Amino acid sequence: MSSNAAAEFTLFPLLPAELRTKIWRTMLLERSSIVELRNINDTIIPKSRPPIVFRINEESRQEALRAMRAHSGSLHIPKDEATQNRLYFLPERDMLYFSNDYQFVTPSTESKANMAGTLSLLAASLSETDRSKIQTLAIDIYEWIGVDYLKEVLQELVQFDGLRTLVVVMRDPVEKKSDSDRIFVKWPWSQRKPAYDLQTKLWKMSRHILRYNTQWKEPVIQVVCLGGDE
Repeated sequence: MSSNAAAEFTLFPLLPAELRTKIWRTMLLERSSIVELRNINDTIIPKSRPPIVFRINEESRQEALRAMRAHSGSLHIPKDEATQNRLYFLPERDMLYFSNDYQFVTPSTESKANMAGTLSLLAASLSETDRSKIQTLAIDIYEWIGVDYLKEVLQELVQFDGLRTLVVVMRDPVEKKSDSDRIFVKWPWSQRKPAYDLQTKLWKMSRHILRYNTQWKEPVIQVVCLGGDE
């Protein structure tokens, strides 16, 4: 490519409005993303930025808003008694991810990583309609956790009746923090036994939960590790 090549497509504003609209919608609707959330001081805070189409210009933002409304693509999460955070996401394509995001977590500090409490807070923060929109949810779990902890986590999932897939991110307790985009990958063969053992625990406990919650639609469980921290 020539060094004099244009850094941007300056003719885009001259395209027909219908074509520009199609481009904006394609940018929004034909992509998948991990939408990361945090539990800070008992408040659910979106960490991930809105999709880029919301941040290009006024036209792209308005078209993205129209498309999201048409696809019921938002959650209303209370920020405080007077205001709400609106989280834009596409239930069929996007994944909500709750990260513990602690640099060092050990069995003795496991109470810091209270994922069951975080899921309970999320459920309490959302309307029944918004809870049912969540189809794919990712959560951090550490391999040493016991059956009682797993039971508490899975029990909270019963409230999300639209949940189809639970992605369990088995974290390295001494991994470095990173602000890079999250990527989920399969465990390398040399480390898959801990992942298999965790998945077995989860399956047994979900069977137990199902016995006492017969209307629950048990989600598919995937165990992965966290990438994107290089």
